[in-house]
Amino acid sequence: MRRGRRLPRREPDPRRRRQPVPGLRGHDRRRAARHREPTEAAEALRGQRVCRRHAPPGAEDAARSDRRARALEGRAGGVRRPRGRPLPAHRASGAAGLRPGRDRLGAGALLREDLTIVTEREWILLNPGPANTSREVKEALVTPDLCHREPEFFEVMRDCRERLVRLAGGGDGFAAVLFTGSGTAAVEAAVSSAVPPEGGLLVVDNGVYGDRLLRIARAHGIRNRALSYSVTTPARPDDVRAALREDRALSHVVVVHHETTTGLLNPVAEIARAAAREGRRVLVDAMSSLFGEPLDITPDGIDFVMASANKCLQGVPGVSFVLGRRSALDALRGRAPRSVYLDLYQHYVTQEGDNTPFTPAVQVLHAMRQALLELEKETVVERIMRYAENARVVRRGLAALGFEILVPEDARSSILTTFRLLPGIAYDPLHDAMKRRGYIIYAGQGDIRKYAFRVANMGTLTPRDMHGVVEAFGAALAELRGQGGR
Repeated sequence: MRRGRRLPRREPDPRRRRQPVPGLRGHDRRRAARHREPTEAAEALRGQRVCRRHAPPGAEDAARSDRRARALEGRAGGVRRPRGRPLPAHRASGAAGLRPGRDRLGAGALLREDLTIVTEREWILLNPGPANTSREVKEALVTPDLCHREPEFFEVMRDCRERLVRLAGGGDGFAAVLFTGSGTAAVEAAVSSAVPPEGGLLVVDNGVYGDRLLRIARAHGIRNRALSYSVTTPARPDDVRAALREDRALSHVVVVHHETTTGLLNPVAEIARAAAREGRRVLVDAMSSLFGEPLDITPDGIDFVMASANKCLQGVPGVSFVLGRRSALDALRGRAPRSVYLDLYQHYVTQEGDNTPFTPAVQVLHAMRQALLELEKETVVERIMRYAENARVVRRGLAALGFEILVPEDARSSILTTFRLLPGIAYDPLHDAMKRRGYIIYAGQGDIRKYAFRVANMGTLTPRDMHGVVEAFGAALAELRGQGGR
């Protein structure tokens, strides 16, 4: 409009027109057109993924061997990126080039570069969960947006619950109850729900997680008694029997099957038998042993077994569960809950009716279902055998390098080993030297950190991977000794 006169509409140069993007308007359309990938590139990328999926046997191992060779030279650092491409410099919101109103998470290019670097990392995780997972488990996280009140989600939830019971060998007398949360959520739900107001809890304590059980009992005002041992001494069933006879008000016993403070196994079957003979019920924290160590959940006396998706099941963090005897679950009816969110009975009855009391981790459950399918294919027996061979390889290899194992042989799990640090070698430099080679080892907990560290062998790792771990330790020690252990 100029001096009251409307100017004729000027048509844009047809050579500069962009193809419209359906469903987008204005600014969004311009951004989509600017960042749209060529069809040829997308097809090529998709073809690469398909080729990897159908690669001949041994191809993946060959690629892994190449990565391991580079890692042993100290060049891998856990990250693969093009040469000359520096790590992005992070800038605060409001800095030059950032428009918070337009790019709420920072500059779009910077965010994409960050995500590329993160997703290209490949660590071998030697911590006791979360563990390395399969590509298919990770891909299962990418699901269509799904409402948690729809039948499609309830089908996934029901499938997970049924497979958990079947794979654990529970039979019709057991049910799986799912919780969105870490493993401690399932443990706290079981402890706070199972022990009645007039009852009490005998806690087997020979590690950090036994101590956590004591703290949970105290937080909920549950009368408790600790049966304490050193972190390398398994519980004795006769001690359990004596404590129950001495205090008749103790209605339940709780024990950690695999105490990952050190890799110690407690004799769950014998403890359950002793408790049952005294008329008491048992809760088993099997967080890092279920599906990785032999465990019969059905003997008389055991009412509840707690575990999570991201340990020996080889899923991702975010879902934990309680495998409960149906008679014990039904007996909770009418009891005043000690917690709103961690009410075991409320979750049980709601899930039995194909519903959920709270919003669950929808995508994590899809990954959990894929992990359950993979466990069915491998079988629980074969997975236990693979873990045992993993442990044998790493223990024999590190013993040859001079490392000593903290836990006596007859009390060790096949999932985690605690090694004493070598003279002159501190944990932090050893951790960093291993990380530069693509391996993540785990510090000891509490005072143990001063003189020992942990190596787990759960997840998708194989004996071949564990040979690579031993080689990396040898290279890391040579590096550190050349630097005086620092």
